[in-house]
Amino acid sequence: MKILSIIGLFLLVSCGAPTPSNEASGGSSRYAPQPLTTDQMAVLSNICSAVDDKTARLDGVNGSELVFSYKADNCDSIPSIKVHDITVTVDSSRDANGNENYSFKTSESFAFKEIETTTTGVVSKMCANVHDISANGGKDAILLDTAGLKALWFSATSSSECQPDDTHQCLSLVYGYKNASGDYDHATRETLKFDMHDKRGYFISRVKRSSIGCKTGESIMAAVLK
Repeated sequence: MKILSIIGLFLLVSCGAPTPSNEASGGSSRYAPQPLTTDQMAVLSNICSAVDDKTARLDGVNGSELVFSYKADNCDSIPSIKVHDITVTVDSSRDANGNENYSFKTSESFAFKEIETTTTGVVSKMCANVHDISANGGKDAILLDTAGLKALWFSATSSSECQPDDTHQCLSLVYGYKNASGDYDHATRETLKFDMHDKRGYFISRVKRSSIGCKTGESIMAAVLK
C-alpha cells in the first residue's frame, strides 16, 4: 500500500514529473572517495558548466518569476503539502562578506529555495571537487564540514526519477551523517534533472527523500519547473 501511495505522489505532481526509484534513503558506508570515471566526469563537468553559465546570467533575471509544481509527503507517505503550483521570484542578497547570494523567494513552504550557483549551494561544492585536478580532486565524495560529520556522494544517474537526454542531465546526491561506528548513514538522497538548453543550469525537476526525523519511512519532496 505504501509503494502505491508513493507512486501516486509523483504521478500527481505534473505531466512528465519524476517517479520514484527503488532506491530510497537508508544504508550506510565508510567514507572512501573513489576516482570518477571518464564518463561520470564528463557528465558532471557539463552540469557544472551549465550552473556556471546560469550564475553569470542571474543578475539579468533578478526579480523574474518561475513556477514550480510542488508536493511533499511526510514520513508515513501522507501528503503534508498537496500538489499545487508555487510562484517564486529570483532574489539576490549580500552576506556579511559582500558575496552575492541568490534564492527563490516565496512565502510558501518550498524545500528548494536556495539557487545553486558557482559559489553557493551543495552543487558548488561538488563542482569544486570535479574541477580540482590535484591528487585529491576528481573523486565521487567530499566532506561537507571541517569536523567530518557530514559527507556527500555524487554521480551522474539514470533512473525512473530522472532520465538524461540530449538537453538534460541527471545528478544523484547522497548525504551521509557520521555515526558512532565511524560509518556514514545515508539519511538523505536527492535526484536533480538539469536543463542544458533553454533554461540552462536550472533544475527542471528535483526529488528529495530523507529519513531524518522519521521513526519509520521517509519524507519526500518533489518539484517540477513548469
